Amino acid sequence: MTPLVRRAYSAVLVTLVVLASMTLAPLGTATAQPISGIESKLQLDVNELTPRVVTGSEQTLAVRGTVTNTSNSTINNITARVQLGDPQSSESALRGVLGEAPPTDTARSEFETVVETLPPGQSAQLELVVPLGPEALQITQPGVYPLLVNVNGTPQDSGDARLAALNTLLPVLAPPGGQPVPPTSVPTSMLWPIMDSKPRVVSDAVDRPLVLSDDRLADSLAPGGRLYGLVAAVRAEATDTPISSALCLAIDPELLDTVSAMANGYRVNRQDGGSDAGRGSAAANQWLADLREVADGRCVIALPYADADLAALTSANPKQDGMSSLARLALAGSEIINEVLAPVQPIGGVAWPAGGTLDDHTMRELTELGINKFVVDPAKLRTVDPNRESAPMNLSGMRSPTGEGVTALPYDSLVASALLRPSAPAAGTTATASPRSVSTQNGLAALAFRGAFATEDQGSPVLVTPPRRWAATETELRTFLSTLNSFAERGMVRPVGFQEMLATPTAGTTELDYTAEDTASQVPAAAVESVFETNIRTGDLQSALRRDTVEQLQPAEVVEPVRHALLRATSSVWREHPQGADQSARTGERHLDGLTDRVTAATSGQISLASGDSPLPVSLQNELPVPIAVRVTFSEVPGLRPDPTELQRIPANSGVSRLFPAEVTRSGRFSVDVSLTTPSGGELGPAARFELASSHYGGIMLVVTGTAGAALVLLVGLRIYRRMRSDRPNDGQQERP
Repeated sequence: MTPLVRRAYSAVLVTLVVLASMTLAPLGTATAQPISGIESKLQLDVNELTPRVVTGSEQTLAVRGTVTNTSNSTINNITARVQLGDPQSSESALRGVLGEAPPTDTARSEFETVVETLPPGQSAQLELVVPLGPEALQITQPGVYPLLVNVNGTPQDSGDARLAALNTLLPVLAPPGGQPVPPTSVPTSMLWPIMDSKPRVVSDAVDRPLVLSDDRLADSLAPGGRLYGLVAAVRAEATDTPISSALCLAIDPELLDTVSAMANGYRVNRQDGGSDAGRGSAAANQWLADLREVADGRCVIALPYADADLAALTSANPKQDGMSSLARLALAGSEIINEVLAPVQPIGGVAWPAGGTLDDHTMRELTELGINKFVVDPAKLRTVDPNRESAPMNLSGMRSPTGEGVTALPYDSLVASALLRPSAPAAGTTATASPRSVSTQNGLAALAFRGAFATEDQGSPVLVTPPRRWAATETELRTFLSTLNSFAERGMVRPVGFQEMLATPTAGTTELDYTAEDTASQVPAAAVESVFETNIRTGDLQSALRRDTVEQLQPAEVVEPVRHALLRATSSVWREHPQGADQSARTGERHLDGLTDRVTAATSGQISLASGDSPLPVSLQNELPVPIAVRVTFSEVPGLRPDPTELQRIPANSGVSRLFPAEVTRSGRFSVDVSLTTPSGGELGPAARFELASSHYGGIMLVVTGTAGAALVLLVGLRIYRRMRSDRPNDGQQERP
């Protein structure tokens, strides 16, 4: 076959393939292809999906939101539609959907125009109202359906493409006009985490204003803010409602510490090193009042201070002789909650560790402190009854000091995963909706699955644990709680108190896994080791401080803010941001330096000594709010021998002048440094220097001078004697006439 014939033959084959594909493709199904591997050019924000749960009485599904052009060029012909996939019939299938969006081509609505032209940076309203029945989505049976809001457009540099998408789940209890499935009545409780997105305190000395790194916490506490929404949603939807008793607040004491200090006035750091007055004092006061109202009479548990990484604190403890003082302080947050939210009293003996697991050593240390109930990830339990995954389990080989068993209470990992991942990427594209778009919808779908469709693990308790730093909007949170109320009214869930769930009979004995990956995920060891080094210095300073009898202030109260700063450096939030742990550890070190630098020595600069035993005058200054005992040390200088010094007590916020005996053994001018340390030798403020001018002669010099003087007198006398002798007449000779 010649080359020309081969080329002609190949061309015929290609033509036949193309014609065949055109013949076999169904008409009317051409769709835009997703742009794969690049950032989306559109941002989709869906703020309304109605209904969230199809109960049989609804006929349409409404989707409302906005699309925003995030590219640098105009996008034309923006259209959108709703698509559905097949209902998911098993938990494993539902978990798969949460990880990666499945096909959603079972049913679809027609594309509708959103906007013809959208310039860069501009937004347009999106509104779709589509029938649930045969006209569009064709829902004919109950189930949990994958749902896709598909937004297409034509960028200037390419053809029509999928530019944004929302993948979520739509629970259907009954098709339009149908009867709902029988409920399961699952015992359900929920932890409601209240903590800041990260620690922000730069300094909070007991006698000085609070200083924050930024003022974003003020925004979070004000209406429209994240923390405001967490409290407002509970007040609106979980007060005197079916699920009121099922909700337990999990509060970070560090947040309460910070907000209560903000309420009394605070400062915010500027980039130039200065600070401005904070603007969130009023919001802080109101938020605390609202939280106090919501928490009164409700279940509350204390998280570790700043959500400290307990496993990291235990493994890095240099003494390894029990729970470190820092870890004990992290677990003492109930006192702070009670003080700030009185009369609220958190329940004790419970831990909800970050990551859902702890190592064996940390577990044993915690049980020694009376903590014998642990909220854990069921995937970390070594042996679990597959039909009762969420049932409480005894932990093998562990006992509390009172002889009680230690219980692992698994949270519902399906619901937790659904709340953690509100929208999976559409297949073949990076186009996703805003993370806050109907972000609780998948969680509601998972709960609906538990209460209506689950065939495994029926009747086992469901403990709902949202993300620790839940970023859902107030609207989403209220929707979540109100829908949970409707589930309770329908008999799908049976609200039970968290304490009641803790008391549920155990389903067997197991052990808790803590893998190499868990160890690697801890707050970086280098940062935690730095924290312990600073804590040793902090203890040394505390040992030098004395109780102030006027203000009734204890030394521990003065250094406690430093230790709190060190705990912030071990916050679990730094697991995903290791550099933040290092920066926070340095903040704690600077906090301690700020205290030690307030104890200083001062001199007059130049001192003239008239004698060899003239004392050295030094002023000692203490700007701390409690007295301190210090040791005064002089630098080693030839010709100066200071007498041993006793400990010097400096009153709070005051100064004293002292004369320190010393022996000067040479004359001239020389420099001497004077420094202050704790009784154990820990450095305090910067050293002071003075110039000594001495006219005193030492003993050796006096001996030498005296000897030289005596020799001089002797020589002079001898010379005079010789002269006198030479001038006297010779007695043995007579003078001639």
